[in-house]
Amino acid sequence: MGGDKEVLDAINNIVASLGIGPLDTESADDKSDDSSNVLEKEFVDCRIKSIRFSDFRLFPKQYNGDYGLSFLNDKEPSSCVFIGANGTGKSSIYSALEYAYTGYSSHREEVYGIDTYLNYAFVDKGTSSLSLSMSSGDCKKIDIPNNTVMDYPRSFFCSEHDINIISKEQNLARFVLEQTGYADLWKLKSELENKISKLSNVNRQGSKLSGKRKREVLIELKKMSDAKIEELNRFSNLESIDEVELKKEHLLFKARWDKFKSTVTINSKNLNPQVTSTTSEIDKSAEAKLLEMYKTLWKVINEEMLDELRELVASMDTINDSDENEEITKEISTLKTAQTIVMEIIGSLFKEICTDFSEFIEKELVYFSPSKNEDIFTFFTKDDNYISLSIKADGHKDPFTTDAPSYLNTFRFRIYCILLKVSLSIWYMKKSKTILPIVIDDIFSSSDFDNNNRLDIFIYEICELYNSQIKEKCKCNIPLQLIILTHDNQAKYALEKGLNTAKIHKTLTSDVISKRIFSPIDIKGHESEFRKADFINLYI
Repeated sequence: MGGDKEVLDAINNIVASLGIGPLDTESADDKSDDSSNVLEKEFVDCRIKSIRFSDFRLFPKQYNGDYGLSFLNDKEPSSCVFIGANGTGKSSIYSALEYAYTGYSSHREEVYGIDTYLNYAFVDKGTSSLSLSMSSGDCKKIDIPNNTVMDYPRSFFCSEHDINIISKEQNLARFVLEQTGYADLWKLKSELENKISKLSNVNRQGSKLSGKRKREVLIELKKMSDAKIEELNRFSNLESIDEVELKKEHLLFKARWDKFKSTVTINSKNLNPQVTSTTSEIDKSAEAKLLEMYKTLWKVINEEMLDELRELVASMDTINDSDENEEITKEISTLKTAQTIVMEIIGSLFKEICTDFSEFIEKELVYFSPSKNEDIFTFFTKDDNYISLSIKADGHKDPFTTDAPSYLNTFRFRIYCILLKVSLSIWYMKKSKTILPIVIDDIFSSSDFDNNNRLDIFIYEICELYNSQIKEKCKCNIPLQLIILTHDNQAKYALEKGLNTAKIHKTLTSDVISKRIFSPIDIKGHESEFRKADFINLYI
């Protein structure tokens, strides 16, 4: 990147696609929240009216009308509580809605991780599809695996998969950004960190040479290398020890050579011709062995020296020109500016979410506390982008700081995860001015609660949160659509009660659909009783 302006332009191109708006170097903390912006355009209603399945998970293709599910009550999209035993298709319904709206399947990731998970009987016949009818008037046919999906964020879908992820997540910022459609922002943050790290490592390697001096050193090293190769070739062809020129690096041979020479001199004075002949043959044999030993050892030593020269030549590529170092330093500075801006954006998003929803999360966690004297405060830690808890409880003189997975018991941690997902969903709806269904997959059980009243109040409070954040603050009259799947009868009644209480208090404006769903095996032979206009509904 050539400068700060180019970096900011690159960041603005990304964040503009995310709907954040243009950025500058002004601290996010100094920017006032212009609440009037959220009222500038009408909300888009993307609640669901119906969905049809064709060769999808539990539901085979039907030639007399596909299986489907209606979410309409008096022709209006409604909140729903569906109950079904294992094997009736609850997970298939959840997967269908999740995949259609987001292009992601948490069940596929969590349980199976195989490409054909969404196909009927796990067989890839190329015929699996979903058909959606939405309040906006859109009717979408989604072929699998062609991914012709709507690509909304995953915060609107809550399952056991999310609870597992949050319990293991070390940096909650990444989870929040991915759940609210800002995954590209986290990716940009990671790419900036990697680029800065790589450039910093390059900048620290080797010494700094001018380009001219670097070329001179390379020429000298090349000359030395060529000379060594020439010398290696010459000495490999030695025929006589007399051709050897003893240098200081050859002193290993000097004592042996002197002894050999003196032996040859003594033998040459022997007057016995027969002895002289035999001695001469011994001398030649010794000379040949000495010569071969010399050539072998010399080759080893000089090839090592040649390898070192080659390594020196190669290492010159890591020695930066002084002007190149200046360019790298400048680029690192520019990237750090971009990194600061990106971190401020992430921090401002977290701060905004905490400001809007921390009180709601705190109140619900305290409500489900086994202690009568517990206070919980959530706060955003900017340095590590995490939401921490400040706890004041029995047995502790002073408040202490911890995190949700470490402090909350299993049940309250599940509540915390649902609260976080619902908060992120409502925040996204407010930010994007798009109303979407919130879908919760079979994570409620009456055995988790002290009594059913606590469960219905929990659901009622979610409706109240939507009412205060969307209806009152944003002046949007589109009702909340909450779709809950469960296997538990008592939980179904409590969930239904909570939604009906919200309707009485005018938080919801339409009647609630509370039905038992049936599997294709249960429906077989009774299709006429379940038939809607163009599909076989899963409930009567």
